Amino acid sequence: MFPVVGNKGERQNVRFMICFSDYVRPRPAEIKPENEEVINWVSGREINDGTRKDGDEVKFVTIRSNSSHPEDADAVIFHFGDFSSKNIPRIRRQNQRYIWLTQEAPVVVSTSTSSTNISPLQRIAQENMFGGPGFFNWTATYNRHSDIYLPYGGLEPLEGGSRVDSRGIVLDRSEGTYQRYMAALDRGDRPTLNTTFTRRHKMAAWMVSHCSTASGREFYVRELRRYVDVDVYGRCGEHKCGSTQADTYCYTHLLARTYKFYLAFENNMCVDYLTEKVWMPLQYGLVPVVYGGADYSAFLPPNSYIDATHLTPQELATLLISVGSSEREYSRYHLWREYWRVATSFPLCELCRKLHQPDTSIHLHLAPWWRTVNNCTTSFPFDRFPRPPEPDTRPTLQKLRDVTRFLAGMAANFLMS
Repeated sequence: MFPVVGNKGERQNVRFMICFSDYVRPRPAEIKPENEEVINWVSGREINDGTRKDGDEVKFVTIRSNSSHPEDADAVIFHFGDFSSKNIPRIRRQNQRYIWLTQEAPVVVSTSTSSTNISPLQRIAQENMFGGPGFFNWTATYNRHSDIYLPYGGLEPLEGGSRVDSRGIVLDRSEGTYQRYMAALDRGDRPTLNTTFTRRHKMAAWMVSHCSTASGREFYVRELRRYVDVDVYGRCGEHKCGSTQADTYCYTHLLARTYKFYLAFENNMCVDYLTEKVWMPLQYGLVPVVYGGADYSAFLPPNSYIDATHLTPQELATLLISVGSSEREYSRYHLWREYWRVATSFPLCELCRKLHQPDTSIHLHLAPWWRTVNNCTTSFPFDRFPRPPEPDTRPTLQKLRDVTRFLAGMAANFLMS
């Protein structure tokens, strides 16, 4: 841990901090505070840092990356996409927590067939990433049923000043901000929009890199474009902007200046799966048109988005044209901005609290649990809407290793049965 210096150089009394850093050598045990918990991060991905909420107890958590002594950690985080036998520490202490982390939705959907948009080899690889029965203690995902909730984003009230933790992003309809907003919406209040909003001359944009999805969104958009103009950017479209759909330059210099709506269509229709596709257009001034399996009303107030999930493409086109052609109606979809702001990272208070509790529960069967809590569906069944599998980008040697591990696991289970 390290002190934080304020604007005038004075030492600040920061009582809780998440510190993400590449860890090279183990820190001497004698300088570890008695109330500190240490997490080892086994992954090539970055985990968002955070700071404490006012009123939390005096507790410290340090996050280290790929420590050479993971057995010293109180918890070890494994990222689903990077999990392999090479990352498993040789020694595991009795009270050490193993945490399974992912921000990706399951690929298996509830359809009349067992087909998916991934190849059999990819599916084998994914099964290997859940670990064995009882291997993981906790889960950390975008789904609220997880032990540690890690949403892609959320709304924070402008009034109050204090940040909400991840569980606090679910809208509280009895809370003052929500009540005042609904009253303003009922009165017909309109926000004061700058000329950037009113000069947008195009209807809708969609940035997309996965052309074959479990949700079947590509079929929906194909039909939608028969009734309303939608410019498609990325690998699946005719327009280009930036290297990824998370490129902020595209939002600030193109999308927010040109388009009224943004298609926030998820590649999987799963419970609580609201990705950056929703939060980035909200953050940069567009109206998201959502399509997915989440209960959007639990996270977003009325008139902050348009839900296409239960509309036909033709019905959606009619609504977009109606709202987009009326400055008064379109402005009402931005009234929420006078009451909330978009947040895309949150203090990891829940993780810190759990590390300071004697909770070493385990997940016996992680893979079926993960599919059940997500309840992924599709309006475009694979038998009626066939699509090619997504490209398997794993190296050939990695594919062979995954198959070998899978077959070895099956053999071991057979011998033990």
